[in-house]
Amino acid sequence: MCEVEKNQYVIFFFFSDSCIHCSGMEERISDLFSNINMVKINVNEDKEQAKKYSVTEVPTIIIFKDREIISHIVGNCDCIEYLIKIFQL
Repeated sequence: MCEVEKNQYVIFFFFSDSCIHCSGMEERISDLFSNINMVKINVNEDKEQAKKYSVTEVPTIIIFKDREIISHIVGNCDCIEYLIKIFQL
């Protein structure tokens, strides 16, 4: 698991192999935000992390800055524009 460093953005991307929307969303986020560390967490394989962050649906994106959660996005949404604003790209 990734440690969230001070003054750093980190994206936690929770997914499932059976989620049809997850792979497309993960690919788009990886392409657009390649300079930001992204941790991919399969909820079927790492139930402890899913429970720790109260993940009940996939895809779920949790964004950290300075070790604090600044955004928690759940479900298949068009969140790319929102993420661009957060990261000021």
